[in-house]
Amino acid sequence: MDDTRLVEGLKEGSDAAFRELLDRYEPRLFNTIQRIVGNLSDAQDVLQEAILKAYRNIAGFNAQSGLYTWLYRISVNAALDWRKKMKRRRALSLHLEEERSLEIPTDGGDPAGAPLREEMGQLLKAALDELSEKYRTILILREYEGLSYDEISGVLKCSKGTVESRLFRARARLREKMEKYV
Repeated sequence: MDDTRLVEGLKEGSDAAFRELLDRYEPRLFNTIQRIVGNLSDAQDVLQEAILKAYRNIAGFNAQSGLYTWLYRISVNAALDWRKKMKRRRALSLHLEEERSLEIPTDGGDPAGAPLREEMGQLLKAALDELSEKYRTILILREYEGLSYDEISGVLKCSKGTVESRLFRARARLREKMEKYV
């Protein structure tokens, strides 16, 4: 089923179309949300919220962007809203340190290097957490999710030039934060 037929099915309230939507997009959306939110259980809640919001608003989808880009925009916004809400509450989750750390590329599987890679992953995660939301989000979308500049532009509702400049600044700030460790 292509996206056009999928959207038509969703607008008609088809259970099969909704299952197809989940099968096709849920894993990728979850990975993005989890990286922004920082832990699995909250990411699951935010994902449910984003999927429900998309489903409720499918009638307003006008295909100016792709379905995937539209869903990503909703998901990223839901994750960023969650982070803002948590900052306002000043609630720090104990799960952040226990949950999945960011992956550092390996040099082949040297077991002696595993503790160093794990430590670097934790340092990288901490450095990313220190970045502002706009820089953290753009790095996650580009470096971890592999979105193109055009896709990021659609998700964040900004120009491609803005994406390029924010990404440049985000990488520079991350590099500054990591310099003391490398």
